[in-house]
Amino acid sequence: MVVSGQGRLEGWLTALLALWLLTLNGCQLLPREPLPEPGVAGDAGRDQPGTLHFQISPGHTGSYYGWQVEVAAAEHNKGFISFTSRPMEAGQRLDAHLWADRYQVRVLHLGRVRFQEWVPVSAGGDTLISVKLSFLRSTVTPHVGAEARGRLYGKPSRIRDLSSNYQPFTVHAGDGLRVIFDGPQYRGELAGPGRLEFIQNGATLATMEQARIAANEIIGELRFKDERKVDQALNGAFSFPDGTVSEWSDGRRFEGAYRGLQPDQGKLQLPDGDLWYGSVELLMPRGPGVLKRRDGSWLELPAGSDLLTLTGTVPCGRSSGGSRQCHYLDGQRLSSEADLKRRLASRQTSSSGPAAGCQLAQGHFSRGLGRSRLLLGPGGEGEFEQYSGSRRFRFYSAFEYQAQPERLDVKYGEGSYIHVESGQVLHRTGISEVALPCRFDGHTLWLEGKPYQRD
Repeated sequence: MVVSGQGRLEGWLTALLALWLLTLNGCQLLPREPLPEPGVAGDAGRDQPGTLHFQISPGHTGSYYGWQVEVAAAEHNKGFISFTSRPMEAGQRLDAHLWADRYQVRVLHLGRVRFQEWVPVSAGGDTLISVKLSFLRSTVTPHVGAEARGRLYGKPSRIRDLSSNYQPFTVHAGDGLRVIFDGPQYRGELAGPGRLEFIQNGATLATMEQARIAANEIIGELRFKDERKVDQALNGAFSFPDGTVSEWSDGRRFEGAYRGLQPDQGKLQLPDGDLWYGSVELLMPRGPGVLKRRDGSWLELPAGSDLLTLTGTVPCGRSSGGSRQCHYLDGQRLSSEADLKRRLASRQTSSSGPAAGCQLAQGHFSRGLGRSRLLLGPGGEGEFEQYSGSRRFRFYSAFEYQAQPERLDVKYGEGSYIHVESGQVLHRTGISEVALPCRFDGHTLWLEGKPYQRD
């Protein structure tokens, strides 16, 4: 048989086309031993991270561009943030620092999956996902330990540190308190000291650096935002033993039982020296309970009431003996029951009168260099947001409110605690209805004594 020159040319073109198609079809998985389970490398501790390397061999033959690595999930570790690298090319390497665990890794070339497997990362160890380029067919191979380190070359062109790969996660939730942990893990277990943040009603109440969580106590220096001092350590339930004493710089002192980190039931000394025996909410007396004043008088508050908004008739008297009925309107004591009835009636007839005080406060307000923001809308609808953790986390809640001249009655919607970078909602919480003491001078809005400036 005689083959013409044109036939030989067509044969060569067909062969080249076949080779080119093999190249486009990407990588080849070579037979190998099963990968080991994650462990601890050498003299490292469980609290040390390992490194996952993704490396593309140098050279300009084969499919040398358009490679990506995707780490989609951790098998056990909490707070892991999945990621996909930007397209990489020959000679480049990405290093990702990870707590010890198994991770689901995919390698993509021009958007097509060329490798997918759970790979181990050991504490203090190295795992390499190596792409070896070839004109015919590239290969993707995982290596661990000394074999991985021996195949590394040059310096990484990209690095992902721990703060990029993990977000703090909840280690306790209850009694209105949520505690999040940011620190080392080993296959889903806390592996060493880390940072604890204590969040109550959407705001950071306290922090503890280098905290260790033991079975019966939380070990570390607890620092409150309001700088209170506490004479006992946290127990394993993230609260204080009954009888713990808390003191504040303004003279307040509490001794009794706690709900989370906040005083709940006991004896509260107020800044003016008055003593309260009963329920405590937001570090203020909250009925039921009895207030004993320095002048020897006493006052009994019913359940759910407080001194600032007390309206009605309650038992009162003096320590020297005898009791009677006292009459209050919005925390102000009146001379008689008749006076109370007259004022309440007057309030009902004048409720449609001109707005005053906090009824005039509408618009956007902020405090703390914008870390806390408040919106009071004209229709009785509002929004609140607060940033914490160097603005890594955001708390948000919409609410409904009714404004009085010196009070805001607020009914919150669901509150959400959000990781800002990923947008992930870390926790949702319900918030009780509250009556907030309020003052407004046309520019500054004081809520519970905290100033918010109109934007």
